[in-house]
Amino acid sequence: MEYKSGIPLNLAVGVKSDDYRVEGAIGYQSHTVDKMAGTAVTTDDSVALLSFMANGDRDFSIKNSKVSLYLIAGIGLMSVKPTDVDATTGFAWQIGTGVGIKASERITVDFGYRYFNAANYTVNNATTGSVDLNVAGSNLLAGVRYGF
Repeated sequence: MEYKSGIPLNLAVGVKSDDYRVEGAIGYQSHTVDKMAGTAVTTDDSVALLSFMANGDRDFSIKNSKVSLYLIAGIGLMSVKPTDVDATTGFAWQIGTGVGIKASERITVDFGYRYFNAANYTVNNATTGSVDLNVAGSNLLAGVRYGF
């Protein structure tokens, strides 16, 4: 199955030491089915993803600038819940990159990209029978970081 674009929501809390950050993050996103076996379909069926990730970030400051670049990698668990099917949970990982722009001493505006991938799932549905799901995708993210 292929899915239409959705809106990912993430909340992370972490600590920073020099140019390194470690965080725990919870994410949620939902996507409506777009194609099945390569054929476009019209349906309200969707899949909801709930993730619990441990991430590590490496910041690269640009001298005399409010801009910094970063790399991120994370591992964790992802719960996958297709329409009319019980949720199943498995291993997930992600990698990404981005740019942070200092808006003030404590606030950084963040623009990033993340590729995530989760274990392949097999779900059983009364209508479609056994379906294999490969849960992977790309996210473009915008957010705000606050430093204490």
